[in-house]
Amino acid sequence: MRCSACAKLVTRTLAQLRVLYAQTLAPSTMEDAIQTLFAPMTSQPMR
Repeated sequence: MRCSACAKLVTRTLAQLRVLYAQTLAPSTMEDAIQTLFAPMTSQPMR
């Protein structure tokens, strides 16, 4: 009984991680994040 509950919990956690992983690795999201991070640096003139 306890093992099946454990398996359900692990399966649910893995499913959530997979969704999170897919969202994190989405190219558009990554590009947005990179642009947001580097925009303040690149907008300033290089010295």
